[in-house]
Amino acid sequence: MATAKNVSEQISLILLKDIVVDPAFNGRSGDFTADAGDEEKNNFDDLVESIKMRGQDEAVRVVPKGKKFFLVAGFRRFAAISKIAEEKGDPNATIKAISKDMTSVEMRSLNLRENTARDQLKGADLAWSIHDLWKQMGGKETSDVAVAKEIGLSQPYVSRLLRIMREVVTKVTDAWRVSPVKVSTGEMETLCKVPKDQQMDAYKKLLGKKGEQSEKGPNAWVDSAKKNAAKVASLLGKLEKNELIDTEGLSFADHIDYVVKIKKGANAKQRSAIIKAAQTAYEEALTAEEETEEDSEDESEE
Repeated sequence: MATAKNVSEQISLILLKDIVVDPAFNGRSGDFTADAGDEEKNNFDDLVESIKMRGQDEAVRVVPKGKKFFLVAGFRRFAAISKIAEEKGDPNATIKAISKDMTSVEMRSLNLRENTARDQLKGADLAWSIHDLWKQMGGKETSDVAVAKEIGLSQPYVSRLLRIMREVVTKVTDAWRVSPVKVSTGEMETLCKVPKDQQMDAYKKLLGKKGEQSEKGPNAWVDSAKKNAAKVASLLGKLEKNELIDTEGLSFADHIDYVVKIKKGANAKQRSAIIKAAQTAYEEALTAEEETEEDSEDESEE
């Protein structure tokens, strides 16, 4: 199989196994191939199916790294084509790529611009990417205006994000980037006024307040419905296991409204989450091992 030649903007076929992938380099954090039902997962599955049907439309971008290549942009495409290759059992699968020597500034700028063009980066990821670009461009010797011009974003917005990354301690900004609770840039800016040795405590308090709000928010009913559906489904599984009822033909997808009350106007994603909770609880109850007398005695002693 031919490898790519270092010709500017020329698309070549490169073996997947010859590409070095560092997830930490990508500006977009998180695993977009995980958690069924998640919006990112659905988008990823759509991409996989699209490539299966029509092939790869857009090349990934790489830089030569010895005899291999370092992935700079196109992480989702690489993951999708890797998944297809794994399903086919093809150890010599290739990917369309453009190989070109780039500086560290060009690499970060390209990764940031592609991620932003595909789907606006969330505040934490964008802040991290812009701050990394600022450091690659010279750090304190580089103006916010120069950074904004490099990526085509407004200078005031870039300055806000850079202020957060400069004035908030690293352990807090790292936590912000991986937190499942969404914290806005405006909320993070308030931490800039907090003494550095108190910022982590202030951040935790902020998360606590947002957690309380989400429990009382418009989607709080979904978690409640999932718990109730799981309880009923678990009971059905136990009764079926003990041959007290016959659940043949039971489909939670078709009968979930008989199991638990679902809010009128619930969307497909919300219904899917409730159905999955019920199905999982039912299967666990159905396959659970019988509790022995010895187990019961041990529990009572505790």
